[in-house]
Amino acid sequence: MGSLAIVGCGAAGTALMVHLARRGWEGVDRVLIIDPRLPASGVAFDRDEEYLLCNTSVGVNSIIPDEPGHFLSWLRSDLAHSPTWGVRRDTVTEHSYVPRGLFLAYLAAHFHQATERAAAQNIFVDHIPDTARALEQTATHVAITTTGGDRFPVDQVVVCTGLHSSAATLQRCRASAGRMWSAYDTPKHLSRLVNARRVLVLGMRQSAIDAAQLVQEFNPNAEVVMASRTAKLPAVRTEMTETESPIITTAAVMDRAEHDIPGGAVRWRRLIGDEFRRHGVRGPMLPARRATALDQLHADLEHT
Repeated sequence: MGSLAIVGCGAAGTALMVHLARRGWEGVDRVLIIDPRLPASGVAFDRDEEYLLCNTSVGVNSIIPDEPGHFLSWLRSDLAHSPTWGVRRDTVTEHSYVPRGLFLAYLAAHFHQATERAAAQNIFVDHIPDTARALEQTATHVAITTTGGDRFPVDQVVVCTGLHSSAATLQRCRASAGRMWSAYDTPKHLSRLVNARRVLVLGMRQSAIDAAQLVQEFNPNAEVVMASRTAKLPAVRTEMTETESPIITTAAVMDRAEHDIPGGAVRWRRLIGDEFRRHGVRGPMLPARRATALDQLHADLEHT
């Protein structure tokens, strides 16, 4: 028997706890969780806004690798959380995208189950609300030092700290005297935006889009300007589904050997037309209809 430290207990740390519980703890008699936040929360999912959705679909968000439908099954059987987040249990599928806060509820429920299994097997689980600052390998154990100065010797360590801003980004933020911060830290700085007239968001990937949405909700009068090297919005929440859709994947559109799915050309033209209108374009937005659906899509894409 031995001790295990889990550094960081968001989605990855919770998944590890669930995995260990399902496998009977595999010789572990003590689990030490080191995370300044509550276990089963994490920066990415501890959000209350319904419009902040998970980046990946329900079908790929199971925390149990050999049960890919685990999250979907939980959503369909859960009576407390899904309705609260506006998710209908009878219509949610593996291709759905649900609020991050709902995924947090899924993590919390299964973390609680894991701790109950630990108690039933006399496995000691403790949470240290601090940040691990250093790991030191000794002849007999691994020593973890926290920012508070505490030192914890354990037999094994698993680091599950997730994503953080790079050192270069943090340095630029510090040099900006409070005018620039990482997208991950936007919720901490919303109070600074009360009187802002224009806010610049650098980047156009998912975290940038979520940051822009938070800014707009907090200060709807502010103009949000998004900039990146490509100046193109990514196809968020379309390319990370469990099953590729030939209607919306670029490869399917550009491959003339593909057979068009009924309604595919119409859907693409509608999406492109909506994008033109959002940018204030008037007049004939798309070329005249072509003989075949795929020829039509090629013409539409070239026109844009």
